[in-house]
Amino acid sequence: MQLQDATILETPSPFENWLVACITITHDDAVAVLSDPHYIETDPRRTAGGAEDHWAFSFPCGTKVGIVLGVPYDEARIFADPPNTQVVVQYLQPLIGDRDVHIPDSPILFR
Repeated sequence: MQLQDATILETPSPFENWLVACITITHDDAVAVLSDPHYIETDPRRTAGGAEDHWAFSFPCGTKVGIVLGVPYDEARIFADPPNTQVVVQYLQPLIGDRDVHIPDSPILFR
């Protein structure tokens, strides 16, 4: 299953990075939904160690979404601008599926 109505954006994400959710997902499962990463960061000084896969999309409502998968950790951080968590979770349902989703009490701005 793939994302519906998603337009690929240039990466790394060209928008404000509001962390709205995290999920546990493997690289293979993420690629099955999102296709190949739009960008792969391999510099360990810029990651938490190991490779990070990056994807960025926009949706018809104007929401921009960035997904960063820490490959060795099977953890994806989901960023959005504007930080409307409900809209993001709806659009990313093919990715999220029945996985546990951690949603912070309020979105966290990363700069």
